[in-house]
This record gives sequence, C-alpha cells and structure tokens, in this order.
Amino acid sequence: MRIGIMPRCGERNMTGVNKVVQGTCYELLKITKQNELFYIGNTWDMPVKLPEINCIVNSDEINELDYLLSVYPLNVVHSFFPPFDFTNKRCGKVITVHDLRPIVHPEWTMSGLKSCLDGPIRETAKKADIVVTVSEYSKKDIIEYYGISEDKIKVVYNGLYPEDKFSGEGKKIPNDNIIKDNYILSVSAI
Repeated sequence: MRIGIMPRCGERNMTGVNKVVQGTCYELLKITKQNELFYIGNTWDMPVKLPEINCIVNSDEINELDYLLSVYPLNVVHSFFPPFDFTNKRCGKVITVHDLRPIVHPEWTMSGLKSCLDGPIRETAKKADIVVTVSEYSKKDIIEYYGISEDKIKVVYNGLYPEDKFSGEGKKIPNDNIIKDNYILSVSAI
C-alpha cells in the first residue's frame, strides 16, 4: 500500500502535531515492510526520513490533490492537519483531528486556527473515510460540532516519541509539597 502523509507544513519547530506524525511514521515503518510511506509537501528536518512528494501545502485552505494523485498514485492520504480533497475514488481519505479546542474555547486560541478548524478542516473531516482523534473527549466534540457519525471516528491515543526519551525510570518531582490537591498536567506548546 502507498500512503501519503501530510504533516503540518511550515512548522520548523517540532511541536505536538509533527511529533505525532513522526511517532506514527516510526511505528508504521517498524511493523510493516509492504507499505510505502511518502510525505506530501516539504518537511524540512523531520527526524524520520521518507521520500517526499513535492507540492506546496497550504495549512489554511483545502489542498486540491487531484493532479498530485494522477502523477503519484497513492492508496491512502492521511493528513495530520492540512485540509485536503480529491476526486479519486480509489484513494482513501484519512484526517487526524487532534482536538476542537479553538472552536469549543475560542478565547484560548488565535482566531486563524479557529477559522481553519471551523471551515476547511470541518469540510475535510466530513468527506474523509476515517477521522482519527486522540481522545474520547475529542471524539465527542467532533460528533457534536462537526455532526460526523460516531462509527466514522477512530480514537487512537498519542504514543511516546522518541521512544528512548521515555524509557527507564521516571523522574521524581523535586518537592513533594508542590502537589497538594487534584491537578492536571498539560504537555503542549500552548
């Protein structure tokens, strides 16, 4: 199977979305040798190296991939952020929607991200064969805000990448008095 992977292009620093892309590619390469993986768009310095299908990917608009698929026949296109569309019925469409925080809580987010999630990414998710998300909570939001059928949404929890940074003994919190009550640990760019 030939799989096109669309990371979050234009992101020179490795933040959450592209770390998920890297972990996914790393695991896919470990478990199967029959699949061919390709990045769609310029990926600069991604640690997991794959062949690139050069095209300009715009993260804020729907990327029309009909020409690309006529030149590079793929079985599946999986986007981890950029919205996309094409008319090729033989190629599967998968999009990962990490969360809908910018729609649910617009006061926490830049307006550009809200409009992208509420417009082009919503349209891509509606046309996708599978919508992957990272939690049951995000699945509930996608059903509610996008109106997408529950059976089309697959919850796949984020893993740990790179693996070697998360192996071995855990780190001890230096001051046990820091945590006195219930708490939430948030590991993100925001």
